[in-house]
Amino acid sequence: MRRPQRVGRSYVTRGIAALFVALCSIGCAPPRPPQIRLSAQVRIPPRCAVVFFVDGLDVGRLDAMLAEGKLPNIAERFVRGGVRVNHAIASMPSITYPNTVSLLTGQFPGHHGVLGNRWYDRRSLTIERYTTLQRFQNANRHFRAATLFEMLPNQLTIAVQLHTRRGATVAIDELARGGLLWLLGKYEQFDRRPAAQLPRIARIANRARRWPTLIVNYFPGVDEIGHRFGPDSDEYESSVRNIDEQIGRIFSALQQAGLADSTYFILVSDHGHVAHDPAIYLDVGEWLRERFGLRVYEDDLDKRDFAHRFATLDRYDAVVLSGAYRHAAIHLRGPSGWHVSPDPRTIAAIVTSQLRRHAAVELVAVREAVDRVRVTSAVGSASIERRAGRNGTNEYRLVAVQGDPLAMSHAAAFADLVTTGWHTSREWLAATAATRYPDFVPQIVEMFDSNRAGDIVLFASDRGTFELNGKGGHGSCLADDMNVPMFFAGPGLPRGGRIEYARSVDLTPTVLELLGKPLPSRAGPMDGISIAERLRNAATTTP
Repeated sequence: MRRPQRVGRSYVTRGIAALFVALCSIGCAPPRPPQIRLSAQVRIPPRCAVVFFVDGLDVGRLDAMLAEGKLPNIAERFVRGGVRVNHAIASMPSITYPNTVSLLTGQFPGHHGVLGNRWYDRRSLTIERYTTLQRFQNANRHFRAATLFEMLPNQLTIAVQLHTRRGATVAIDELARGGLLWLLGKYEQFDRRPAAQLPRIARIANRARRWPTLIVNYFPGVDEIGHRFGPDSDEYESSVRNIDEQIGRIFSALQQAGLADSTYFILVSDHGHVAHDPAIYLDVGEWLRERFGLRVYEDDLDKRDFAHRFATLDRYDAVVLSGAYRHAAIHLRGPSGWHVSPDPRTIAAIVTSQLRRHAAVELVAVREAVDRVRVTSAVGSASIERRAGRNGTNEYRLVAVQGDPLAMSHAAAFADLVTTGWHTSREWLAATAATRYPDFVPQIVEMFDSNRAGDIVLFASDRGTFELNGKGGHGSCLADDMNVPMFFAGPGLPRGGRIEYARSVDLTPTVLELLGKPLPSRAGPMDGISIAERLRNAATTTP
């Protein structure tokens, strides 16, 4: 019994030492600019890409800080030095995990199957949650589409701090130190880590004798600070300024190493951020209990055995999952059990009640049929239909319109499409990218392709929320949630250029084309398209 005791002490000693080292590093000044030292044997690819993926970088706050001169590196490297997508639209729902998978696969959430940071599958009676230290990488197992990393199989690819990174040659986490920083609330210091990893990436390149074709740097601290303090807070501004500093450090290090001229730099986010008003709040589960007497399940379900999950959920009528404060999915049990949805009359009774008129609710969406979704608000309703077009491209139209549920009357191009019938997904995107409900018409139908979307989906109103334990959130279908920053800079791209619109799912096919890599057959069908040619021909503005 003595030998296990000595081993245990060894682990304890190592743990204390690691904790001490990590604690000593907290609060220290940022390290000196990272150095990239490459041996002469390292082969540099003709084109590389470095992605700055900043979780929760709100485009409105970003623009305000740019106008105030508070983000010099983003202004120099991306605004004046690259091409901006004026209206880059996230995937629905505008939540981190669905959009991360969409960025990396080119597929909408309704097609890759990750429908939230938490989601419910009525067929397997599974409730999945990614927002814990034990589960934050589980999404890699829950979709089949190939990732951008997997589409570059013969290249050296690196994911830094990125939770969804299946197929990356090297994934850099340092979970012990990173987890400690996160638990202690040192979110800005957590976001400094990607720049600090450049010397390590150089050592990897020296061993592999080639520089990475793709590096994706993930910065989650901005989003967490937005949730805790609100996107209008001083803390949020400080976190964005910290990102600007890290962009400058990484760019400078690559420039000093002679790598910048052959590298595409991309700045993107997964969703916006909206400050909450606690007075505009709806507890969805409690509302269903009080109004309809439903037995509502809202917790996690960790039981792995199907029989146990069945026994638990068999006592309930509804599963309600709130996502990122401003999105809620209601799953209703059918008359014969969870394996079927309830009849349309049951769903309609809930939707046509006062739910659609609640101040916290912007829109209510339900699946009417395989290719038909009904959306309802306080000012009207409409059905959105989908069909396969002549050239195989899906087309969409609005029918049974009552009132103005999508504010069509405020956008002439949008109203024209409504009155003229069937139009392609990209036509709806072009007409609505700058409206209150950007890209809503095609995306809401695609979202309901997955049973994990829910029977009823609620989108929060301006400053509305479905949770009270935070000051900022996202997840709604409104422009403030759906608009994201998207910038490209690099070889052959004009400086100070702009294109009008794109989707975040366009990132993966665009990166492949910029790198000169063909779209592999294993990629499967994509909702995204390459915008590389549009970026190269972007109109430039006079500074």
